Amino acid sequence: MIEQGEQPQISTDNVVTGELMKPWQLPWQRMPWQLLCRSFKQQNLAHAFVVEGGEGHATTDFVTVFTQLLHCQQLTSESEYPHSQQPCQRCHCCRQIAGSVYPDFKIVELLEGKKQISVDQVRELTNFFQQSAHGQGFRVLLIKDAELMTHAAMNAILKTLEEPGNNSLLFLQTNHPLSLTATIRSRCLKLSFIQVNDDEVISWLNSFNDNHLATDQLRQLLLMSDNHPIKALSLLQTNALETRSEIIDKFYACLSSECTIDQFLSTSKEADINQLWAWIGQEIMNKGNTAIRNSNFRISLSTLYFSLQKQLFASNHVDKWTLLREFLIKSIANSAILSHS
Repeated sequence: MIEQGEQPQISTDNVVTGELMKPWQLPWQRMPWQLLCRSFKQQNLAHAFVVEGGEGHATTDFVTVFTQLLHCQQLTSESEYPHSQQPCQRCHCCRQIAGSVYPDFKIVELLEGKKQISVDQVRELTNFFQQSAHGQGFRVLLIKDAELMTHAAMNAILKTLEEPGNNSLLFLQTNHPLSLTATIRSRCLKLSFIQVNDDEVISWLNSFNDNHLATDQLRQLLLMSDNHPIKALSLLQTNALETRSEIIDKFYACLSSECTIDQFLSTSKEADINQLWAWIGQEIMNKGNTAIRNSNFRISLSTLYFSLQKQLFASNHVDKWTLLREFLIKSIANSAILSHS
């Protein structure tokens, strides 16, 4: 059992094997985990939570592991229950929960090809709160990207919040909590994973630092990931710093007509297009090169970048590579105009 203030040993095994991340090992999850465990121990758990953060913070794993804690067969057979803060993750219930096939644990997420979470999706699964639990008495519902719920879906959730079933727990995961209605937010306890202590996360990343990157390089990875630790870890494990450096060098060469757009796109084709867009945006915002320190050119780049970003967010059917080509064509044209003005 981990008491508040202890610094648990960090294991890399679960990352290597693809198992669930353990909240007591993650510095940005440790306090929310201890809060829920303490409330569970004192038998005063809230019935609804807004979980602020995304997959870059391992939020789904957090809710899944807490559900394991609530139903772990090994714990329920021991006198420590409900005082333990770690499920065994090996018993039948824990394994079913990890596989999302446990009858008292449901996850709602955006369906493929859809832009919003429908009221029918929400109603179908909120009804199970009114049923008797199969296991230890807790029924847990996680809605991922809850800000994508339609207005009708949010109203359906509100009804559940106003009339919660016995021993029911609702987790609304979102990167944008203000997108939820004020009434929903007022009825939920907020668990935030975005207030990341950089030094603690850097220390955590360093435990996976097989290439012995310097601390400043690890900080750059965290910046590149928009302070999403799990994304930063993925970048660390794929040598992203070297890849980013090569791509950004080509980006500037393209702006100055030292290489063609096709050459830049050929260099970048192995990169994730979403990550590529993020890197270019970060470079523009950080004034990373003398080529964009000219205020007029940087303003024109920023305006164009965010205009095209809106198109990306507005539709799931936009070809992002085509949009990137359009961005480069217009950026080069703006550069030529400003250089002769």
